[in-house]
Amino acid sequence: MRKYSCTIADESVELVANFAASMEIAKQVGDPLMIAREAALDAMMMEKGFPHNPKWAFTIENVPLLLHIGIKAGDSKMALGRVQELVFEEGFAKSRDTAIEYLALIVGPAPEEEMEDSADGKSSGN
Repeated sequence: MRKYSCTIADESVELVANFAASMEIAKQVGDPLMIAREAALDAMMMEKGFPHNPKWAFTIENVPLLLHIGIKAGDSKMALGRVQELVFEEGFAKSRDTAIEYLALIVGPAPEEEMEDSADGKSSGN
């Protein structure tokens, strides 16, 4: 199972990346692959100094929602309202970076240790 442990406003949380969380993100926020593509394109355009109007953008509404979906996937009972408070305390820019890391875990390749477990015939839990 893919997990991302982090701290948001001095509270430790674990974001779980699994297929169910991916589907929940797709339903409530947007397709994770499209979000990742737009974020990468936006970063590239900004780096090159070209104006870009992305088709999808992080907002004060969807950053806490993304994080809440990951927290819920880990069987936490933390309410969305609490995640929203933590994100506000942490700051939206830093929380957005956490959301980006979580999305990268969802859309990226399996971490190397999971791939090694699979090669050894062990179940990686995915």
